[in-house]
Amino acid sequence: MVAYHYYKCRAPQNKIHDLLTDMRIIISKGSISNILTSCKAIEFFKEKMSILEAGMIKANYLQADKSGARHQGRNCYLHVICNDMFS
Repeated sequence: MVAYHYYKCRAPQNKIHDLLTDMRIIISKGSISNILTSCKAIEFFKEKMSILEAGMIKANYLQADKSGARHQGRNCYLHVICNDMFS
């Protein structure tokens, strides 16, 4: 149902969330996103790595940053590599 509304009806994720909530289906917005992206996870990862590689090859400079946060009781880290053309 989620994929149908998103791909066939072109409904944005927040509207799908509203529809499901109106139908008394309890689901998070993150879960809706996961449903839509889980089947394409490998392709999205390959695309992300291609963007990073191309950006690093063409860049005159790179900026890196690391930020920490706790998630579900665990220490986690986010690494960002960017310049003025990509991140």
